Amino acid sequence: MFAKEVEIRLPARRSWVTFQPDDIDTTTVSATIPSFTTAKILVHFKGKFDKKVTKTTDSVCKIENAILRGSYNCSQAARANISCTILGKDTMTTIQCDHQYFTVPCSCEGAPSTLLLRFTTARVRQMCDVSCGSNSTTFELTGILQWTRTIQGSPLRVIKGESAVAIDKKSGSSTPSVDVDKTMN
Repeated sequence: MFAKEVEIRLPARRSWVTFQPDDIDTTTVSATIPSFTTAKILVHFKGKFDKKVTKTTDSVCKIENAILRGSYNCSQAARANISCTILGKDTMTTIQCDHQYFTVPCSCEGAPSTLLLRFTTARVRQMCDVSCGSNSTTFELTGILQWTRTIQGSPLRVIKGESAVAIDKKSGSSTPSVDVDKTMN
């Protein structure tokens, strides 16, 4: 009876979620959320069920430690190339690195993704949580990031006495140079 009702009423589509019967097991309903990184769904039913859940599966997603490359304190961010593997059906997993959240694909073969993260320091050692359902694992991002000078920051460094502007007498062009002794203090 439940399977017949599901076939009649589903798929149910809203802009934020789609409920549809599973392709293989029509008594199973899947919810797809197209644009959120994580979501909780609360469903209220009227009536009684004549079936109960007899089997639950909760996959474990795994991501190996990765190296961060790129810059800190800049708009381009740092990059980490990762690969998410799962024992079981392909899915989307949620990654939390401090206060930054990501949703990435996870597959048996290992689904590659690139995380873009922003940091304010050069040396980074960041633990991240990976969750597929109620199970979670961790992985570590490490790296020594580069500082990229911005055109807006150069005059401020000259004013602070952290760099000097040298003028090439032959060509007349000016190039900023850093006084190493002053920046190391």
